[in-house]
Amino acid sequence: MFIAASNTVTIHAAPGQVDTVGVMLRDMIGSLRDSSGCLSYTAVQSHCNSHLWIVTGHWLTQSDMESHFHHPVQEKYAVLLNCESVRSIEFNCQLFA
Repeated sequence: MFIAASNTVTIHAAPGQVDTVGVMLRDMIGSLRDSSGCLSYTAVQSHCNSHLWIVTGHWLTQSDMESHFHHPVQEKYAVLLNCESVRSIEFNCQLFA
């Protein structure tokens, strides 16, 4: 299996919101795994910092990754920010071509 692109979202949950963030991420991941060209999509909680969640997607092509950014479920990141469940969200992408 070859990976052309990956995306990472690092989320710092607000105090008392770790479980809320985890539930929302698990719901989101299910939808995003079904995106065209998705090789894998996971959300894991840091063992060292329970407030830290790391979401990672691996993509068959760059355009597959870019298309997934327009998936309606992506709007839930804004919901997390607006309801003050998270302190910060950082988005990163990497191309391997």
